[in-house]
Amino acid sequence: MKKLSKISYSRLNGLTGHSCRIRQAAYCSYFLTDFVTTCTKTSSTLTIKGRVDLSVLFYMNGICFSHIFHTLLTLITSLCTQDTSCSSCVSNFLFDSNVLTPDADVLFYKPQRLCLCLQRLFLRSMGRMVETLLWVWIVLGSEVCSDSLPGITDAKFIDDCVSEHNRARSSVNPPASDMLYMTWDEGLAITARAWARHCRFEHNIYLKDVRRVHPTFDSVGENLWIGSPQSSFTVKGAMQSWVKEKVFYNYNNNACTNECRHYTQVVWASSYKVGCAVQLCQNGVIGGFGNRETVNFVCNYAVGGNVIGMKPYNSQGTACSRCDGTCVDRLCCYTWAPDWDPVQAYSDSNYVDILVVRPIALILTFIAAYAVHHFYPDTFCYE
Repeated sequence: MKKLSKISYSRLNGLTGHSCRIRQAAYCSYFLTDFVTTCTKTSSTLTIKGRVDLSVLFYMNGICFSHIFHTLLTLITSLCTQDTSCSSCVSNFLFDSNVLTPDADVLFYKPQRLCLCLQRLFLRSMGRMVETLLWVWIVLGSEVCSDSLPGITDAKFIDDCVSEHNRARSSVNPPASDMLYMTWDEGLAITARAWARHCRFEHNIYLKDVRRVHPTFDSVGENLWIGSPQSSFTVKGAMQSWVKEKVFYNYNNNACTNECRHYTQVVWASSYKVGCAVQLCQNGVIGGFGNRETVNFVCNYAVGGNVIGMKPYNSQGTACSRCDGTCVDRLCCYTWAPDWDPVQAYSDSNYVDILVVRPIALILTFIAAYAVHHFYPDTFCYE
């Protein structure tokens, strides 16, 4: 018998015990059926999938494998005894693998070796099918990993992006007197996602044509981060890589000793809107880590910062001293509303008027009336 692959031998030797002997009989029955088809029709039409389906069918229906095995052995022996060209019968038996078959004499006159050979061939075919399924699983697994990254509508992702930005903005030193509180913008997030999908570690080439990146803002800024493997990505971790650049920024001179423009964009006072997106680039990022799977994280800002010659924020006065609205955690909350809005009648400033000024005015009115009546009793005439 010609030498078979080590894989086939190892898998075959692993089939022991009563249940495994039943499976062995099923495999033999299956291939013998295919062999008979070949001898009678000179070609086999069964594929690997067909063989597996039929084997499962035998097992699930509880067919007596031993009986099928011996019956088919008798049939194949009689067929090959009547046919003097058994070698052609062997050559017509089409396998889905390149495993070599034993010599014809050994195959037909040693039924036990016939069963053994067919088992090996079946296991080799099964091995190839399992290998294919593993590749499919790997590909699908990659897609699952890609989907496991948060989308631009993920509530936690949005909250993390906004809170990390505002945390950095409220902790600037020296304190900012005009730092606006930052909130999420869906349009900026859509733009960030679109550019992240390009898997390029360079700024969006369309930023100069602002109408192609956002429908309303006059300018849009951008920060980029890449990392590998996928498990290395967190919003906080990516943000920290930008915020740590503050050690290279000198506020008094408004100059950088190293790369610090990511940081200055994060703390740009007038950038009050942010939208971020993260994308898994399975074939790597251009300008990144080669072909290694890479996470691409992009944040867009409005209005855009890093204007040449300008400082990111104003430090004159105390924190929030230049705010038009309320101050929350040393950040100016944007609370503009039209003066004709009925709700404005119940704003905080009007509460002071209603609860303090008006009662005092009423009390003073009573006091004035009593004083006039006391000193000028004839002023008020009653009849």
